Amino acid sequence: MTQSELHIERCKVVCLLILTMLALATALYFASGILVPIVLAWLLSSLLLPIVKFGNRYRIHSALTAAVIIVMMLVLLLVLTDFLAQPAAELLKELPANLQTLKEFVATGGGAFGDLQRVSQEVENLTEIEQVTKGAEPLAVKIKEPDVVSGLMTESLPKFTGYLIITLVLTFFLLSANQHFLRRMVRLNSTWRGKRQTVYIATKIQRDISRYLGMVTIINTCLGLLTAGYLFLLEVPNPLFWGALAGMLNFVPYIGAMATAALLTMVGLTEFPVMADALAVPGIFLILTTLEGQFITPTAVGHSLRLNPVSVFLGVIIWSWLWGVPGALMATPMLATIKILLANLPGIARLQMILKLGSPPTAPRNLSTISRDGRGPES
Repeated sequence: MTQSELHIERCKVVCLLILTMLALATALYFASGILVPIVLAWLLSSLLLPIVKFGNRYRIHSALTAAVIIVMMLVLLLVLTDFLAQPAAELLKELPANLQTLKEFVATGGGAFGDLQRVSQEVENLTEIEQVTKGAEPLAVKIKEPDVVSGLMTESLPKFTGYLIITLVLTFFLLSANQHFLRRMVRLNSTWRGKRQTVYIATKIQRDISRYLGMVTIINTCLGLLTAGYLFLLEVPNPLFWGALAGMLNFVPYIGAMATAALLTMVGLTEFPVMADALAVPGIFLILTTLEGQFITPTAVGHSLRLNPVSVFLGVIIWSWLWGVPGALMATPMLATIKILLANLPGIARLQMILKLGSPPTAPRNLSTISRDGRGPES
């Protein structure tokens, strides 16, 4: 094969790869209605699987433990919805007024914003003078805007209910039938060495995913509690709502913290007349989220599960474009899951280098030292 023919073949491979990626992105976009609850159920089952395994140690059936978990999740969801629905509704209703207050605050603060506001007012006055000169009376038009809360309930509630039902049902089946999937995977191997290797890899993947999701969930919950605590001390209205929002948005790296800081800035400027008090509301949160992102989370998840910041940022952008808000919330857990899979599945561990700089972990060479439950070398 000549050099030109080799170059043509490479171009064909690249074009085929691009077309495949475009087709995959299109499929993910149009199938978001069914893929979002499936992926969310799989992530939840990975997070809650250690609880099911803990029950199995005491001979509690997986289906019973999974049913108890689903019921507790429903109760927790209902309690949080009842507790946070009223503050969220009030926030949405007061949002236009708060934005107007913030606009007036910036306009009266002098500087470039004040000059721009004064120029706009002068142009408006000139327009009114011209209309009066021509004898034309200005026509008052009043637009009745629909209620934001009722619009969200009408449009989003059926979709959210469908997502919730599919997610909870699928999570139950994934938790209750986890051991059945593992046994079927083991049966695909004809040799004892292959069976032990399958058990080791599957168990390590489950353990790493559960550990990562569990640590991130605990850290974000603590961040939300700390945020609610200092907002309560500053006498900010609805501190628990803002704490819950901060903890949830922190699942979205970088963008979530910036969005929370922007919202807290608006709250501070509308609630406190003194600039120092107003800036203390987002300032303390920025200190907390900086400590969490730079020190606490890297230490808690460990070096082997750290993600490349560029991959994380691109992942958030891509998944939010494909699946909206659910995609942005699940982007980092999905990226960490893919990294763990690449690091443990034979033959494709090199792709892990794209997600994190460093050498991927390898399975032990002597598989005879792996215990029967797949936890690792026997002591």
